[in-house]
Amino acid sequence: MNKHEKILKEKKCPLVFLFLILFFIDVNAQLQSINIYTDYSVGVTKRIAVTKANAVGGGIGVYFKLSDYLTIGVVGGYQMFSVNQDSALTQWNWDFWDVRYRGSVNADLADSALKLSATFNPIQKMDFFPIMLAFKSNFELFENFTAAPIIGVGIIFYTRRLYLEEDWTRRFDQIDYTFSYRYRNFTDDKTGNPFFVMGGLNLTYRLGEIVSISTDFNYNYIIKTEGKFGYDQLPFTDSYSIKLGLNFLY
Repeated sequence: MNKHEKILKEKKCPLVFLFLILFFIDVNAQLQSINIYTDYSVGVTKRIAVTKANAVGGGIGVYFKLSDYLTIGVVGGYQMFSVNQDSALTQWNWDFWDVRYRGSVNADLADSALKLSATFNPIQKMDFFPIMLAFKSNFELFENFTAAPIIGVGIIFYTRRLYLEEDWTRRFDQIDYTFSYRYRNFTDDKTGNPFFVMGGLNLTYRLGEIVSISTDFNYNYIIKTEGKFGYDQLPFTDSYSIKLGLNFLY
């Protein structure tokens, strides 16, 4: 399996899981709404020398009415985290850099005859595909305005990506010229699929018969499974997110 086939397979996994959840929901449940949302997320308790992990993203939720006060939903989304990590190359344990490349770089930079200089800037991103089964208990506070405590449980399919921006210069004194070039050196990805639980509050305002707007304030806790499901490579153990959504009512 080549790299492109592997990436395609990894991105199909969340979709397959989402369809399975939808399939097992009671077919007699009444479709209530479809929610399209954007969100902003922040990692709270950071680990493995990570100093920052923020994300923007979005997704879709399909909700079914179980009773006048209870709703069940399947929510799937995508978030792209930007991750800052101290000593990122050391933390990554990249065999190509640790075993082969770093030694050659140090040797070339130490050779005064070559007149080389270089800077290395690691850039790290993380793709999050959270899929969740959520339950809402709906309370109408005012006309057209509803508050709903919400809890959920789900799974995250993630891919951490790191590449190294290398800026090189070489000085040619004999012709009074400095040659510069830049390229990106890509590491192997880190992947996982840990489980998480969520709690939060949903606020919804109905604009008309078929449309409402909503906002969610959620806290997400990743279940501790050391040594399994890629938990050890996660840059944080919990996060909060704010969602803004548009709901189509049925």
